This record gives sequence, structure tokens and C-alpha cells, in this order.
Amino acid sequence: MNLRPKAVNFDDVWTKLKETAESIISLKPIDRLTWDHNFSDIYFVCVSVPETQSKKLYFALKDCLELYTKELCQSLEGHSGDSLLNAYNHEWII
Repeated sequence: MNLRPKAVNFDDVWTKLKETAESIISLKPIDRLTWDHNFSDIYFVCVSVPETQSKKLYFALKDCLELYTKELCQSLEGHSGDSLLNAYNHEWII
């Protein structure tokens, strides 16, 4: 693989990376080939020319995590006591 920096279309790359990020957050399996390609995509985003897009990647991932957290929080709002504990536990069962 050629590791020379190149121009990267962030939106195209983020579409693929977002899917993987969402899988990681929700504890879903990721196949090895996708995982490997994502590493390359992240590298090329960070070293892209004419300038790095690492900050854009950081904020896109931050937004993805915040959205997931807000949705999870909303899904747990109606619970309390043991029901809350059970609902929270259910979210983390693989």
C-alpha cells in the first residue's frame, strides 16, 4: 500500500467510518476486512492534502458519540429503580 498523503473526500470516507463507529458503540461485530480498511481510511484522512482533515474526523466522531448517548439516555428516561438497572444492563449485553 502506498502511504503517501493524498486528497480525500471526507464525506465519502466518513460514511464508511460512521457505520463502523456505530457498530463499535453498539457492540456489534465488525468483519476483519472492514476493520483493516477503516484503519487505512483514518490514516489517509489524517494525512490528507492539501491539509489534514483530522479535526473534521474528530468532531464527526464526537457528534456520533453524542447522538448515540442522547438516544440511549432518552430510551432509559422512563425507567427507575430496578427497571432502570435492567434496561441499562440490557443495552450492554452482547
